[in-house]
Amino acid sequence: MRAFFAMLWNPEDPAVQTSAARIRARFDEDLRHKPRLIEAAGLVLADLSLDQKTSPLVAVETAGAGCGSAAIFGTLFQPPVNDQPASRLPKLDGLAAGRFLRSGGRSLLADAWGSYVALVSDGEQASIVCDPGASIPCYFTRQDGVLLVFSHLERCRFLNLQRFTVNYDFLSRLLAYDRIQTGETGLKEIRELLGGQRLFVSGSTERTEQVWDPRAHAADPLRMRPADAAATLRDMAACMARTWARQYDPTHLDLSGGFDSSALAGLLAAPGTPPVITVHQRLLSDDPFEADHARAAAAHAGLAYREIRLDPRQPLPAPDTHPRSARPQRQFIGMDLSGPRREAGLPIADACFTGQGGDHLFLADRSPLGFCDFLRHEGLNGRIGQELIDAARLSGLSVWSVLRACLPRLAGSGPSDLERSIAAHREKQGHRALRDLPGWMLRPDGLPPAKFNQVCNLMHMVQVREQFDRPWARNVVHPYISQPLMELCLRIPAYILTSGGVNRGLARQAFKGLLPETIRQRMTKGSSTSYFMDYLMTNHDAALRVLRGGALQSAGLVCDADLETMTSRETYKISHTGRRLLVWYAVEAWLRAWRTQP
Repeated sequence: MRAFFAMLWNPEDPAVQTSAARIRARFDEDLRHKPRLIEAAGLVLADLSLDQKTSPLVAVETAGAGCGSAAIFGTLFQPPVNDQPASRLPKLDGLAAGRFLRSGGRSLLADAWGSYVALVSDGEQASIVCDPGASIPCYFTRQDGVLLVFSHLERCRFLNLQRFTVNYDFLSRLLAYDRIQTGETGLKEIRELLGGQRLFVSGSTERTEQVWDPRAHAADPLRMRPADAAATLRDMAACMARTWARQYDPTHLDLSGGFDSSALAGLLAAPGTPPVITVHQRLLSDDPFEADHARAAAAHAGLAYREIRLDPRQPLPAPDTHPRSARPQRQFIGMDLSGPRREAGLPIADACFTGQGGDHLFLADRSPLGFCDFLRHEGLNGRIGQELIDAARLSGLSVWSVLRACLPRLAGSGPSDLERSIAAHREKQGHRALRDLPGWMLRPDGLPPAKFNQVCNLMHMVQVREQFDRPWARNVVHPYISQPLMELCLRIPAYILTSGGVNRGLARQAFKGLLPETIRQRMTKGSSTSYFMDYLMTNHDAALRVLRGGALQSAGLVCDADLETMTSRETYKISHTGRRLLVWYAVEAWLRAWRTQP
């Protein structure tokens, strides 16, 4: 996993310069290997990645710009052209570098795309910009006038961790609902910069601004026929997939047998793309058998196919093994695939690709509100009858029910479905969690309701990023979650994305021929419900033993009555409390790591 540490400061302030030198000395002393660095006046960027074949450091040419120092961590590409792979940018120079420095990094959103954290230091002022997909974690804090930025706190042992204190209010909200990202972390002194945000620091003040707003792209809808939109979507998806595929070798694709990963297999099979091995995770449970679909998708694309077998009867990770990260991570309870992959004879992957993002971008949705969007965009025209029928088909409602749902929303979008869901999870201090959400999730700014729902759900989409090092893959890449494809799908109206009254209807047209027809036309796919239940039944008692009398209970965040609701081993009760039990276990393990620090 790619990881970085950076420090930015005002080199003209003697006291701050001394503080920066002290931190740098600890940095040099602590690290066992000499990392790759970019150093300039008031800026140090270090690559803390392990086993990476290519450097993720991107230099920015500042000579003659007169605007301070700058550097970029990650992978940058030129803007896409048709379906051809985009060229990688090993450095930023010329006019693009000048724009980057003058704008405090904001121009990068128009001049390039990729996976990155961009840094600018100019005397008392500093800026940090994250790519819209938030593909690289970016946390920041300030110590003695120095701005410290990092992706993985657990790799920054040279920092004075004693200066960080646990944010119990945040943990309380996390226990109630863990799918909210507001920038707050498990430590009071550390915040997270979210996707498309810019941190601007000037002297002792700082502010966060949304420099990439998905509403702005959604507010500029494409006016084209579905067939033309499908061709555009296919070209853009092909460009994203093939651009990322050229950066890694070997590449493995997690192939579930569902639509999104099967379409990605077809996109990756293009001539000139490095060979890809597809890997299907076969669940040893009573869930529907998906291996035949995965095998068919791999064969259709002409890609190698491997299966790994996952047994749900494996224990949770030990509660004392959560890294001392900036916040609890749900990936802590993720499965260790090292053994199953080794048994399948799979080499360590330079990158594992997934089809994540397809649900959100291609719109796997059954809401009838697309008809409201149609009326808002196009008014009364000759297609109104067919669009009403399509909305009824998509939602499974009668046309009268569709009208009842849509007509009251013509004047405004109202709360999004996500906001309603969060409100339903309010417990204890949940109201504050709702207030702290980014503005683009709370205010539609004129967007029609179905498109506003899609915008809001991007928050959940970016949470799939991998936070931990995995011994079986150096990188985890989600090609669909790339800025150009995100912007394109935001500009395509919701009723076009669900063309024909079918979820992912446009994508199903766009990717025709890339995957077997049985998968392209399939409206359902297998689930992992039985596997999840078996895993819970295996670990239910052990998790409760850890929670009883544990760090959360001693901190007053959970009580006996809370744990009592999870004591039943009856399947129907575990199905309601099981996910919550695992979230609590991960938070418990994280809190133990910080409460036992030396």
